[in-house]
This record gives sequence, structure tokens and C-alpha cells, in this order.
Amino acid sequence: MNRLTLLFSLLIGLCQVSLSQPTRGTDSPPDFLIRHFETSYQNASQLRWTVRNEGGFIASFVWENMPSEAHYDGRGNWLFTDNFLPVNQLPQATQDHLRRMAQGVPSPVYGNRDIAPGRYFFMRYQSGGVKKEWRYDREGKFLGEFRL
Repeated sequence: MNRLTLLFSLLIGLCQVSLSQPTRGTDSPPDFLIRHFETSYQNASQLRWTVRNEGGFIASFVWENMPSEAHYDGRGNWLFTDNFLPVNQLPQATQDHLRRMAQGVPSPVYGNRDIAPGRYFFMRYQSGGVKKEWRYDREGKFLGEFRL
């Protein structure tokens, strides 16, 4: 009987200890990810973390005077960073193409995406309930339209 009482007391003690431990919600990034972000974007301001629909996290922030978003997968690996720019900061060839072809596009958003294979520029918009993106290479050459 003494062993059973001791085992039961240990079990209750373990439960109390685990319940008293602080827990991190699934909407909060792990500490290692926060440290990695702070190393990568040292001068970031206005930081806000959200959860990605696909799993992982998005850090929304201002970096070098640009609204930006860094995306990370569920294990904390960097996926890509979007930097949002005014149209006049896109390559000249991109600006020329947009002037010719994007007349009447509703509420476009411009920027560049840094991603492991390289960087590309974009114009995003919504048409008929479908999100679309025009992509441009580093020199500003049109690469095509993509559904998001």
C-alpha cells in the first residue's frame, strides 16, 4: 500500500509541475526563430508576428523604410521575404511595362521577393475574386502572370 501511495503522490506532483510551466501558444514563434529574425533584420521596427495559413509564422515589420514580411515554415526555416515598394522603385523596364499593360488594374501592390533561388519583383492585384501576381526578373523583364 505504501508503494501505491508513493506512486500516486508522484503522479500528482508531476501533473502539478507540468501545469505550472509557462506554455507558448501556437501563435507565438519559438525563441530561436525570434533570435534568428533579430540577427537577420537588425534595424527592424514595428514588428508583429502572425501565423501562416500553411503553418509557420510571418514577421511583419518595417525594414530600411520598407514595409516587409518574412515568412517561416513550421520548423522555423526562412522561406522568403517580401519588401513592399512604391512603383517608382521598381526597375525601369518594369515601370515601362506596367505603364503600357497595367492600366485599370485595381489596387495593385508592388514589391520584391527575396527567395532562396534569387529575387524577383512583383505587382499583385485581385481580379474577379482571384489573386494574381505579375513577376519580373532582376532587370525588370516580364516573366508572366501567376495565380496566388
